[in-house]
Amino acid sequence: MNNQTSGIEEKENLKEKNAEKENNRTNIVSAVTGPLKMIAVFATSSEVIGTLVVPFINDSRNQLVLISFLIVYPAFLTSLFFFVLYNKNHVLYGPSDFSNQNDFLKLTLKTKEIAKFAKQTLSSEKNDEDKIRYLGKAIDDIEKLQDKYKGYK
Repeated sequence: MNNQTSGIEEKENLKEKNAEKENNRTNIVSAVTGPLKMIAVFATSSEVIGTLVVPFINDSRNQLVLISFLIVYPAFLTSLFFFVLYNKNHVLYGPSDFSNQNDFLKLTLKTKEIAKFAKQTLSSEKNDEDKIRYLGKAIDDIEKLQDKYKGYK
């Protein structure tokens, strides 16, 4: 009977440990929300791994290659980040970055709608004043949403 009791306790302890591990994984994954944090994780992990590995490389040529990578990779990521920030800044924000997720949807859908409409309007030979007025109003709506969330998070 004592063996059965200890076996049941072991199973319960094992279940608790597995639940704890799963909870820790969930916490780590939920901490990385959004593209900006993902970029930071990649840059940081490459620097940390590189710093840990460099002392163990005996060949000076391989050390030079690794150190060059450690210098160029973050610079490349930063350049890519600013390129995206300048050209398509709306892709850097996720729904969780907004207090009201409907505003995220409005901003995203409105941006796509305006881009499509602007292409059609500018490509047509005849630019109706109504179309141009609508386009201006839509752009004003987007600017209001962007001003509302400027500096948020």
